[in-house]
Amino acid sequence: MTPRKKQFVILAASALIAVGASLSWAMDGTLEHLAALGGTEQRRNYFSAHRDIFTRQWFSEAMRSLPPPHVGKGKSSTAADILVELAQWNGDEETLAETCRTAGFLHARGNDPKKAERLLEKAASLYNKIADSEKEADCLSGLGELAYERSRFGLAGQRFNQALELYKKTGHLTRQGDIVKRRGDIALKRLRNAEARGRYRDAMDLYTAAGSLIGVANCLKRLGDVAFYSGAADDAAGMLYEAITIYEKENSPLGRANCLQRLGDLSASQQRAENARNYYMKALELYRVIGSDIGIANCLTRLAELARAGGDLKEAARLT
Repeated sequence: MTPRKKQFVILAASALIAVGASLSWAMDGTLEHLAALGGTEQRRNYFSAHRDIFTRQWFSEAMRSLPPPHVGKGKSSTAADILVELAQWNGDEETLAETCRTAGFLHARGNDPKKAERLLEKAASLYNKIADSEKEADCLSGLGELAYERSRFGLAGQRFNQALELYKKTGHLTRQGDIVKRRGDIALKRLRNAEARGRYRDAMDLYTAAGSLIGVANCLKRLGDVAFYSGAADDAAGMLYEAITIYEKENSPLGRANCLQRLGDLSASQQRAENARNYYMKALELYRVIGSDIGIANCLTRLAELARAGGDLKEAARLT
């Protein structure tokens, strides 16, 4: 998911008006007020005294209004945890599932994988109980991502397989493609190039059936990676150029930048330093436009390596 700047606005005013509430923090302070109470017992007392405020609509509005984890110096994480606490007291399983799922993904983005894992497991269990297969699959997919990011590839594969079976039940072809592609990523990490290639092609078929051109382009990029690591330079270049064509049509500068960077790697591996430098510079320009710090750093590192290999130590030092 791409972080978006949002204000910390948490309240459904209509719900407050409906119960005749007249509170100074009516529009944007309910969760902040609860956080300031200082403890679970105080919040529980407040919840009991104002239970009618906390409708399903209120929870829905509150979850939609949570800012990304990097905004508000931890406010979003605190607010999400309080929402889960309130939902547990509320007793509605669907609301609790939604708050656990929202809080789980927020903590995953905020680099608290253990808490994210606990919340997503709870949400998946609740969605299973209320027979919401697609949201259960979303949670299992999120758990797979958490395991993948920690290089627990066996567990990640299990989670992704569980999610895939549920997406098959719901008929969601794009999400099936996402999962199959992720299984390809696991195979590639394990240096199983043939398996990765097969999974990326299967994912591409699913994206094609779903009409997802970006999905197709992402698979072509991955197939280009496999060909690059396998030493098949011509195949790699062909797939990367094909992916770039789609990314241009779909206005995806990040996809184009990633392909250009890989084409730079390909040229560098063939000792074509000037071509590599041109590709890296084009990728760097795109990364700077979209603000990708990782992409910028990777390109600068590669450009420094080229300069160093060419004996230009001053330029290499400038770039690092």
